Amino acid sequence: MLVYLGGPIDLAGNKDYRTNLTKALHREGINVFDPKDAFKMIKLDDHMDARRLVEINKQAMLNCTVPVFVMDANVLSVGTPIEIYIAYEANKRSLMVWLSDNDKPIPAYISALVRESDIICSSSLDGDTIDQIVNKLKSMKGLETAYQPPNKRKK
Repeated sequence: MLVYLGGPIDLAGNKDYRTNLTKALHREGINVFDPKDAFKMIKLDDHMDARRLVEINKQAMLNCTVPVFVMDANVLSVGTPIEIYIAYEANKRSLMVWLSDNDKPIPAYISALVRESDIICSSSLDGDTIDQIVNKLKSMKGLETAYQPPNKRKK
């Protein structure tokens, strides 16, 4: 299983949404593509490099087993809503994590693109929320054959 881990990058400041989630997924034998890594390969002030960045991340997201989008109600993100729309248009089943410490509602234009049952709402990306994400990924309909826990893999 390959998970595309979407979420705010360039406007996220010092908030790190990926490290603990990536570690938890790796412990379960789930591979992760972090689009943040593609930012290291380009010059952000170069228009053509920026276009390449968009294309690299778009192709990775379209080729993954399932995209997981982490959105924080208090962090601006331009790319994540675009990626959610691309996944929706490609008929990709996505998992979205909505982080809000003051019960801000999910914007309608985002919630309309992800199945209600595939949205996890939490006040933080803590251990319990990460466990919910891992368990949801393991049980998502149509992905059971793609996921095999480390102790069940054929050798």
